[in-house]
Amino acid sequence: MRRRHGFSLLEVIIATAILAASGLMLMSVFSMGDRHTQRADERSIAQMLCQSKLEELLASPSDLLPIQAEVIRQYPGWVYSVSLKPTQLEGFVQLTVSVTHIPGTETGADLDLATNVSEGGSTATAVASNVPEKPTFQLVRWLPFEGDVTSLAELGGASSSSGGGF
Repeated sequence: MRRRHGFSLLEVIIATAILAASGLMLMSVFSMGDRHTQRADERSIAQMLCQSKLEELLASPSDLLPIQAEVIRQYPGWVYSVSLKPTQLEGFVQLTVSVTHIPGTETGADLDLATNVSEGGSTATAVASNVPEKPTFQLVRWLPFEGDVTSLAELGGASSSSGGGF
């Protein structure tokens, strides 16, 4: 009987195919891990910005006004919104602060487009329609409110910009 030395061509092809398939699976796992890391970073930044804005608003509650898609100057690509709603409890309002990341507005030129969103410019529709739906981080706090709570419903439709920033 004749002894064989080495591998046949078929064995080498099968081993190469198995190695290539394993490499592709590992690459997909690494890219998925990278995407999850980016999302976690985005959520951490959103949480920090939202908490910071909420604390800023609580520090001066007399300045509470609804805000829609205001650009956070120190963090291009991030916008925040503030809403005030009456609650079922007499004398309390629900303060909601939302922070959203808008991809594609990280550069200075794109920051002007995002600023138009907060100013209600015609660019707002174009930017909003081209941006995929991004998750929004929200914090809600109930606050005692002195004054006419029914006026908050009227303010809810109004847009205002705050002079301060983060």
